[in-house]
Amino acid sequence: MITSDIMKTRMLIAAIVLALCANMFLTSQARAEKYVIAVPALRGLDATNLGSYLEKMAEIMTKRMSCDVSAQLYVYDYGDSLLEILLKEFGKGKADIGYVNGLEFVEYAKSGGSELVPLFMLSMNKKTTMEMCFYGRRGEFSKISELRGKNWAGSNVRGARFLLYKSGFDEPAEKYFGSIRYMSDAPMSAMIALLAKKEIDVFSAFSTVMKVSGEMNKKDSIVERIYCEEFEPTWVFVARKGTPKARIAEMRKLMLNSHNDPDFATFRFAFQLIDGKFVPVDEAALKKAEPIVSLMQKGGWKKEDAEFHKKYQHGK
Repeated sequence: MITSDIMKTRMLIAAIVLALCANMFLTSQARAEKYVIAVPALRGLDATNLGSYLEKMAEIMTKRMSCDVSAQLYVYDYGDSLLEILLKEFGKGKADIGYVNGLEFVEYAKSGGSELVPLFMLSMNKKTTMEMCFYGRRGEFSKISELRGKNWAGSNVRGARFLLYKSGFDEPAEKYFGSIRYMSDAPMSAMIALLAKKEIDVFSAFSTVMKVSGEMNKKDSIVERIYCEEFEPTWVFVARKGTPKARIAEMRKLMLNSHNDPDFATFRFAFQLIDGKFVPVDEAALKKAEPIVSLMQKGGWKKEDAEFHKKYQHGK
């Protein structure tokens, strides 16, 4: 059973991506071509339900595709690199299309990587950059300095580290807060339950995730935004280097109009839920994120995040 709208949205977007990618080859010449779409699935998300969505999408693919397109699920945990997973599968020739997180793509491009061809992005809240926020109990905190020594939770420390840095506190999360713990934001209700029971005082999450959860629309919600900053570009969809340019052009054209495609009317609510759609690659948003990547590298935030997952998520 799917336990949250966040999980539903991730599954639907994955299904839509698979189906739309399957439609990019519309010539008889394409019938002999074979392509594999890498579909990352967060561990804990019901793979059976995801499979059923993909089966529904297969009906649409059968109707409109003219080449051999299949999907490959890749289970990952928070803390894993989608970029590394995708590059590995691309290198083996086991996948041709997929997506990576925004900061990972920026870091990859900044380092000179050239094996990925950016196709388009997925906007959320009508933006191509996501806000990272601190959330606490309503009326309890009004500024970051009041969070020192309090109990924090989150799915990673990179976002918390960035918010602390922007507020003038350039120090590890483990030092700034009284205690820290790992908690997935899928479902977000688990994080909010900890806040309600006062087991934690603050957590960090993308504002998009909170929007999808519906928590901020509740009149009796105990949760309040404390501080937010634009942090990470949204997902960047990519193709393996060497994919025919004509196919890439066809895919872009189809994807960028997917929110208006009648064949996908059943899944339109997924776009409405995140208030977004597939959009052209936003070079300005990616460029704006370069200083954040530099901060992560120079400040040791990536190492801090890896140690956080090892210690608090996996208990090693």
